[in-house]
Formats: sequence, C-alpha cells, structure tokens
Amino acid sequence: MNDVRFLPASELARLIKDRKVRALDALEIQLEHIRLHNPRFNALVTIDEQNARVRAREADAALEAGEDWGPLHGVAVTLKDTFETAGLRTTSGTASFAEHVPERDAPAVERLRSAGAIILGKSNTAALADGAQTANRVFGRTGNPWDPERTPGGSSGGSAAAVAAGFSALDIGSDIAGSIRMPAHFCGVYGLKPTGGRIPIQGHIASEHAVALPDELLWMLLVPCAGPIARSVEDLALALRVMADPLSSALTRRRETPSGPPRIAWTDSLPGVPVSEDTRRLIGRAAERLADAGFTVDRAETPGIDIAEAWELAGEVIGYLNTRFQPALVRTFRLLASRGASALARRQGLLRGLVRGPGLSRAKLRALADRREALIRQIDTFLGDWDSWIGPVYPTAAFTHRDRRASIEVAGRSINQDLAEISCNVVFNTSGHPAVVLPAGVGNEGLPIGFQMIGRRWEDEELLELATRVDGLVRGYEPPPDIATGRSH
Repeated sequence: MNDVRFLPASELARLIKDRKVRALDALEIQLEHIRLHNPRFNALVTIDEQNARVRAREADAALEAGEDWGPLHGVAVTLKDTFETAGLRTTSGTASFAEHVPERDAPAVERLRSAGAIILGKSNTAALADGAQTANRVFGRTGNPWDPERTPGGSSGGSAAAVAAGFSALDIGSDIAGSIRMPAHFCGVYGLKPTGGRIPIQGHIASEHAVALPDELLWMLLVPCAGPIARSVEDLALALRVMADPLSSALTRRRETPSGPPRIAWTDSLPGVPVSEDTRRLIGRAAERLADAGFTVDRAETPGIDIAEAWELAGEVIGYLNTRFQPALVRTFRLLASRGASALARRQGLLRGLVRGPGLSRAKLRALADRREALIRQIDTFLGDWDSWIGPVYPTAAFTHRDRRASIEVAGRSINQDLAEISCNVVFNTSGHPAVVLPAGVGNEGLPIGFQMIGRRWEDEELLELATRVDGLVRGYEPPPDIATGRSH
C-alpha cells in the first residue's frame, strides 16, 4: 500500500473509493503519525479524534452500501483555526475566542463536508490571522517541518506545516497579503489564492469585533481570500471545485486552448526588494526548464504595471482594511500615526500606503476603487500577451523564529519580515488576480523554495491547468527528510 501519510488528497480519495484503503485505517495511520510528530512542530492545535473516527466508519459503511459522498469521500482534512466549525473550537489564536465553539460551519467548511471530507481538526495560525510567522498566546509557536527552529510562515503556517508533514491531506488557509502563499513556499507545498470572491470567506474570524464597511468600499471584502494548501496541483483544483461559490461560476471564463506553446513571463525579483541567491537560482532554473520543454519564456521584471503606484495603492487598502479589524485602542493609535504619514513621503511606497491607509479621507477612500480598476487594467493588458507571470513568493527560504519586529537579512540588506511578505504578494490581493504557489526545489540550506504563478482574473481553472504542466517540469512536493524517515526528536 502507498504511504497514505504523504499522498495527495485526490489520490487517497481514489484509493478509498476503490476499496484499496479503508477510510478508518487511513485515519488511524494519520492519527498515529500526528501523535508521533506533531508535538515537535505544533502544527495542529485542536484534533477531533472521536468524531473523525465515527465519520470514517460511516464513510466505509457508505461505500459498502454503494454510496458515494463526493470527491473527498473519507479523506481527513484540517482547517486553519480561523474558520468556524460547528461544535469544534475555533480560536483564531486569540484569548477572546479561546473557548469559542461555533454553532455552524463556515460555508467553505460546509462544502468540504458535503464533498465527503472528514474534518479532523484545526491548524495553528498567527493571532487573528495577522503576521509573517505563526505564533499566538493560546497555542504558542509552530515550527517548520523541514527545521523546527524555523518558521513555517504566516498566517496560515499551521496549515502548510500540517500538509507538508503528513498530518493532513488538505488544509484550508486564508490570504490577505500572502498568508497562503508564503507558508506554502516555506514548507514546500502547493497553495492557491483564488480570484477574490471565488471561495466564500464568510465564517472566517480575523477580528475581535464585527467589521462593517461603507457601501462604496464593499469591494474590499474581495481582498481577503480563502484557499487550499495541498500536496498537488490536482488537489488545489479539486478543492476549488468543491468550495467555489456557485454564483462565481457566472463570472468564470473558459477559453479555448490557444494554439502554440504556453507563454510564460517571469522574474526572480521585484524592484527594490532584495532576494536570496537560492531564490534567483531556483526560479531561473524553472524558467530554463520551461524553455527547454518548448514553452515561450521571457523575462519581465514586473507584470506590466506601475509597481510604485501598485504598492502604494495596495498599502493604503490593507492599511485601511486591517485597521478596521483591530480593537478600538489599536484603531485610534493607527489613525493618529497616519497623520504623520507625510514624514514618510520619501520612503518606500508600500510602507507609505500602509501608514496612510487608516487615515484616508472619504474622498480618497472612494478614489481607491478607480485606482484599483486602473491596476486591474494594467495587469489584464499584460496577461493578454502571456498565459502567466512567474515570480518570487518571499525573498528567502524559511527564516529562524524571532521577534515580529526583528528584520531578516537578504543579500546583505535588512528588511522588515512582514513587509517582505507583503511586497511580493499584496498587489494581487488588491487586484483580485489568482495566484498558485509551486515548489521549485531545495536551496543550499536544505530548505524548500517555491514560486508563484499569476493568472487572469476569473480564470483560476486555466491557471491550475497550466500549473499542472509547469509542475511536471520542476521538483514538486517531497516529504521533509526527518519526517519521511520516521525520526521523532
């Protein structure tokens, strides 16, 4: 039998449906693996063993009776501890919700259950889904399965760590500025930030209070996204089919497959953002392999956009939106700080936007929508000539645990760890374009490095189809060495 601990969810589902593996047996192997290794990494923080076993027995009995629950029949999955789960604690990593047991599932969770998935438990998160590392006062810190002294990234770090380590066949994370993509990159797995609005984000807790926006700013609710973290592109596509809002299908566009080879633009860096030599080397090697395989490949430093304006716009959107999520005292502090934003006028546009965002006037807030449409047009125009744009997810591989205020060192420069994440990712949250992360290989420090592929809005399926072709030419998922050999420390 294949090692079910590290199989993609889609392959495990096929084995269960073909009666080659019992759902209960697969679950027991998974639970034993979690008991052996999870204490070292703290990826899963709530595990519902009893109900998972009941559901696994029911899944096996259903197959005996000729019933098929759906594409995830009998597969045990986990969820970022920000998504509400009926009868199962959901804390969002904060004391305010430490004992919160929701009465109903978030829509994305409900759809997973309807597809036959078994909800095994919850994966750790940065408090209120905010941060480039995964640590909180409720459950503590999560370590990277490739090296527990390093972070798995944030804020969906527990999700990526659980999938990479074989604790979960599939996990659902969230992403407002890279929180699915960075952890996938750090842990050597796959992640999808879909087009804004494809997968419902309702039932996701990222604030201690209800957040209301003026009607003219409701489009900002499309900036944060729910999306899958998995061990294959096929699993990302499966999860998208299962969780996508049916209404979003009216907006999706299925083109005829264009004649000729796929057209890929790529870069290994962004203006003003330092990247490691390993990052440059592995992304460059991926581009070479695509070219050798007959793809049309060309280097492009930015996807046809005014990057300075895009960063400033994205910074203002996230600065405003994230402030609305905060408690009253924090909101007041950020509003006061924004009044001194003029002192940053000569500094980097993204940081300037983040500081300005909380204090923007109503007129400037309304103008954000027009600026966003201009950004969308720029990216759409660029992607009219290319099928995808490949670029970095983060400047380095996973860094060691440190205070959130501490910088990271990249190519002889110091850079804020959160700003490094946002710089590579937030523009595409603001514009709504989908992005998929693929593992590129392992760097000289023995740590995985990935890259992201940006696609056209509402063409997530086409992006994933292309990603499948690209994935066959790069390294792909492999279990972390210590875990694969069964070593527990």
